[in-house]
Amino acid sequence: MKIFFIGDCLDTDKQNAPLLVAAGLFNKFREKNLPVEYITYFIDGRKYSLFQKLFGKQIINNDTIRFGIIPMIFYIFRKRPDVLYLLNIEFFYLPLLLLKYVLRYKIFYTAHGIIAYENHYFREIPVILNMKNIIIEFLNFKISDKIISLSKKTARLISYCYKLNPAKIIVLDNAISPDWAISKKKSEFNSSSIKIATVGSTSRKEKGIGFLISALSLTTHGIELNIYGENTDLPRTDRYNNLTVNFYPFMEKKELICKLPENDVLLVPSLYDTFNLSLLEAMNIGMLFISSDRVGLTERFDDRLMKFVYKHYNSADLLDKLKMVINLSPEERNYYSDLNHKFSLGFTWDKVSNQYLAIFNE
Repeated sequence: MKIFFIGDCLDTDKQNAPLLVAAGLFNKFREKNLPVEYITYFIDGRKYSLFQKLFGKQIINNDTIRFGIIPMIFYIFRKRPDVLYLLNIEFFYLPLLLLKYVLRYKIFYTAHGIIAYENHYFREIPVILNMKNIIIEFLNFKISDKIISLSKKTARLISYCYKLNPAKIIVLDNAISPDWAISKKKSEFNSSSIKIATVGSTSRKEKGIGFLISALSLTTHGIELNIYGENTDLPRTDRYNNLTVNFYPFMEKKELICKLPENDVLLVPSLYDTFNLSLLEAMNIGMLFISSDRVGLTERFDDRLMKFVYKHYNSADLLDKLKMVINLSPEERNYYSDLNHKFSLGFTWDKVSNQYLAIFNE
C-alpha cells in the first residue's frame, strides 16, 4: 500500500497539531518500511511566485517534494498512490479531491478542527475567504473515504455541520512525541503562591484565556499565570490584584518542553478543543492539571481524573477545582502525578499508527 501525505511542509518544531500528528505517523510508517512519500505545495503567496505555484518543483529531502499544482498532478498520475492522507484544509487539495474519481485512490483526513464551526463562533474572517475555506472543507469532508476525529464531541459537530453519515467518522487517539520522554516532574509546590501554565493566545477566543484571566483575578490567592504562545514579539507582564500574568511569544516545541515543568499546574480553559496535545504532554511529565469539559482528551478520563475537569465558562467551578489542587496533601499530589503519567503512556505512536493503518486497509 503506497501512502502519500499531502499538506504543509513537515516541521515538528511548529507546535501545529496537524503537522505534529503527520510527523508522528510518517516517521512510524517509515520505521515499518511502508512506501510513504510526503508531498507539499508552494503555499505561502508572499514567499512564492505564481509560476512556482503552477509549475514549480523543489526536492526537500529523500521523502519530501514541494510541487506546483501541474507537476503535482502529473506526479500523482505517474506514482498511482493507494492512499492520500490530507493534513489540513488547503485550496490546492481541490484537483486532488477530484482526481480521486479517476485514479480510485482512498482519501483520509484527520479533523483537528471544523472551520465552519470555528469561524461562526470564534473568529471574524473576511466573507470571501470564509466562503472559500468552507467550500474546500465541505468537499474535503464529502469526498474523503473516512474522516478521523479526535473526540466524540467533534465527530458529532462534523456530522451536524455537514450532514455526514456518522459511520463515515472514526474516533482515534493522538500520541505523545518521543521528545517528551524527559524526567518526571516533582509534584511539590508552594501552596501559598502557585505557578499556572496555559498554552495558547488571547487572540484565539476558543482557547478561553480571556475567561481564565478574569476568573483567576477574582481569587485572593497568590498566582503567577504563564501564557505560552501569545501573539507578541517580546514577553510582557500584567498584574491584576493578586494575579501576575506573564505573556510569552510563540515557542518552538523543544523550548516549550523545557518551560512547562517550571510550573505547578497546567490549566486548559478551552471553550472548544478537539483533543489538546499540551494537556497529554503535561500529564506525561506528571504535572497536575485542571481542564474544561470542552477538551476532547477528557472524554478518555475515568472518575479519578474527572475530578480535575470543570464546567466550561464557570468561574466558580474553576476556582473550586483550583482550591482542591492547592489543598492536596503531598501524598495526594504524588498519587495524581503518577496517575497522570500512567494515563499518558497509553498514547504511543506504535498504537496510533496501527489504528490508522487498520483504517487505511479497510
